[in-house]
Amino acid sequence: MPPMPRRAEAPEPTPPTPPRVHSRPMRLVRLALQVVLFFLLLGTVVAIGAADTGPLEKLVLAVAVAGLVWLAALVRRIGAPRRPGAA
Repeated sequence: MPPMPRRAEAPEPTPPTPPRVHSRPMRLVRLALQVVLFFLLLGTVVAIGAADTGPLEKLVLAVAVAGLVWLAALVRRIGAPRRPGAA
């Protein structure tokens, strides 16, 4: 008896691709926040370099710079889809 022909296997379904950014207004909000953070960061860095700034003030400003960089990383993800498994 000849071998039975194999049935074609159905292709595995592909997961839907997540949307990148939801809308144009969300992009504008993100851009506006990034511009504000840029100027705050720039002013903070200039204040650190000023001759009239004391050592304790420079330390506080350095912590502020770190916080602004952290905020910039969060703002960059505004409107982006969540990663699977992210809390």
